[in-house]
Amino acid sequence: MRCSDEEGQIAIDFLFGMSFFVIALLFTVQFVPTLFLSASESQEDLGIVSHRTASILAEDPGWWSNSTHKGTDWEANINSTQRVGLAEDSNPLSRQTDTPNLLNTTKVLKMTELDEGSLTTMLGLYENLNGARINYSYNITIARSGTPLVIDAQEIAIGEPIPEKTAVLRTKRIVMVSSLTAATFDFDELPAPTAPNEKVIINVTGPIESNAVIQITNFNISGPNPKFVGITEIAPTNAPLNEGTDFTIYKNVQGSPDYIATSSSSLTLNATDTLRLDIRKDYFTNNTYTLEINFNQMDVTYGTIPPSYNDRASQVFKPADLEVSIWK
Repeated sequence: MRCSDEEGQIAIDFLFGMSFFVIALLFTVQFVPTLFLSASESQEDLGIVSHRTASILAEDPGWWSNSTHKGTDWEANINSTQRVGLAEDSNPLSRQTDTPNLLNTTKVLKMTELDEGSLTTMLGLYENLNGARINYSYNITIARSGTPLVIDAQEIAIGEPIPEKTAVLRTKRIVMVSSLTAATFDFDELPAPTAPNEKVIINVTGPIESNAVIQITNFNISGPNPKFVGITEIAPTNAPLNEGTDFTIYKNVQGSPDYIATSSSSLTLNATDTLRLDIRKDYFTNNTYTLEINFNQMDVTYGTIPPSYNDRASQVFKPADLEVSIWK
């Protein structure tokens, strides 16, 4: 007698295994594309925020208002500021600027004084997720040649350090910004108080808003070792200015884009060099000061009327990079 069983049988282990495989496959098909889509959307959102913030800062002068007044000069009305912008504004009531990408130095410095909560809100550096506010991490830097710009001893870099292992979206704008106010004189414009003499005189009337930066060029060399020696305030008192505390010295060689810090002990001058004397602003109070600048082996023209620093002083604008970095 032959026994036979022709019914199909499926092992229970195989059935469970196939069930788990199908469930896992369905989960993967639904979840993985969503995962990549979310990451892509997140990166796109950060890019939009970075671009928008850079555009606002470079092209918008900002805005403030209260119950009676309003204007773009928010830097002078910080407690009523509604929107932060850095663009220069010739007309504070215009709501816009005719010089986008030309940054106002005072606005830049005031932005560094804002607390993080106010700056985050006014620039919109946050998102609302299920009714909760989540702030973006950010870094806003104005740099020149990769180094943060320094204005009135303040480094213009705001926010957190940029992380190395986190996805960061960055927007860079080329802007014009002034790091100083300076008065430039041709050497022949500067008179000597007595003749013969190697000293020249300049008047500075205080108070002043920023350091008195005096730039002198086109020197008349009369000897083999021309040098800058020092500065003396001959009126209203008769006191020497201290190098390193009252003023600092910089030199620019013709053709070079930069000024190099130096000292009187090591400084020699050529006819085509530019000498920059950066005198601290709080030295000048409510007086007119006559500064005597002493040189060695220079041919100076005699004269009795000093030129005015205040009449000649103007902002010196140079290109820089406005960099806005955003990450989560």
